[in-house]
Amino acid sequence: MARPLPTLLVLSGLGAGLGCNNLWIDPMKIQPKFKAYSANPIYRDDRAMRIPVPGTYSREMAYDDPALSGGDPDAGVFLDHIPVPVDTALLERGRNRFEINCLPCHGALGDGDSIVARKMLLRSPPSLLTDDIRALPDGKIEEVIRAGYGLMNPYQDQLTSEDRWAVVAYVRALEASQRQPMDEAPPSERQKLLTERAQ
Repeated sequence: MARPLPTLLVLSGLGAGLGCNNLWIDPMKIQPKFKAYSANPIYRDDRAMRIPVPGTYSREMAYDDPALSGGDPDAGVFLDHIPVPVDTALLERGRNRFEINCLPCHGALGDGDSIVARKMLLRSPPSLLTDDIRALPDGKIEEVIRAGYGLMNPYQDQLTSEDRWAVVAYVRALEASQRQPMDEAPPSERQKLLTERAQ
């Protein structure tokens, strides 16, 4: 008794016989659509391509401010200081960007303790609170955020130069916060910290 051919074999034979442009194989190819530079009567200007929303950046467009460069990585020369005024607004922006982009690997405190870090068996993200990181110039930290380092991807496409400096400022604030004596905290904050520690 003859055995039936497997369904996949039958379908692949049909596909080869009918050609790859058949509707049931690739309906996206022959669907009605407007191609670039073609006319489209739906819009008042009769153009299919639309003008990008204001503030849209092309992925190919460099939108870094050259004045905010962290230094010259090829020469190994980096800025020692953050080239923008460090104020509460910058630190808040840095905290926001840090929590979105850096916290998953480096942890909320920047100490390298996170769920993601615990699952990275090849190499865990380093703590940002070590003496080695504290000794780096601010421009080097900005360059690592911009260009990536080791297993860390570059964040130039996700963070503008202003945002990268805000993250650097926040990292420096995290470093300082972990080394300050309790008696240097304002009285209201000291009481909060003592309460949290007691719990």
